[in-house]
Amino acid sequence: MANKQAVLVGPGEGWTAPVAEAYPLVDAAPVGNWKSLGFTDDGGSLEVDITLADVTVAELLDPVKIMQTARQIQFVTSLAESLLTNLQVAFGGGTITPDAGPPAVDTYTAAGTGSTSPLAFLYKVLGNDVADINQRHYELPEIISGAGFAVPHRAIPEKTVTQVTLRARVPISDDIIRIVNETT
Repeated sequence: MANKQAVLVGPGEGWTAPVAEAYPLVDAAPVGNWKSLGFTDDGGSLEVDITLADVTVAELLDPVKIMQTARQIQFVTSLAESLLTNLQVAFGGGTITPDAGPPAVDTYTAAGTGSTSPLAFLYKVLGNDVADINQRHYELPEIISGAGFAVPHRAIPEKTVTQVTLRARVPISDDIIRIVNETT
């Protein structure tokens, strides 16, 4: 029988932390070193690209086997909060240096070419509504910023967003992705 409570709707929020940071329970707020990526322009999208190859023999037209040869898992979003910490995630590392001034400023410096700082990533889908909770976590234990990013500046009323692609890579645990769903 169909289950209308299993239809997942509602916003989500992205979080990053140092690799190996403990993930929160599905119904709990992230604590410790987890940092929110803030509002997004268009939500987020978990994308999985699987490459298959046919194994054929001369005697048959159809493949005798189909083998998976590659898989790419990534999370794509446009970060609406124009923060230096979000640029740091998009660049895949670097440093933010405060200067008391005057004027007081923070300066972001990108890491050197070829340098990446992996992070743990959590996308916490917040559920259907307050009375009908159905929360989900997408946990990617190691991500790096991949495929570049863009920070378009446009005329008013358009806002500046940081468009990022966060690619998963296999961590030491071999758990490239975990999807945790609340079952109550």
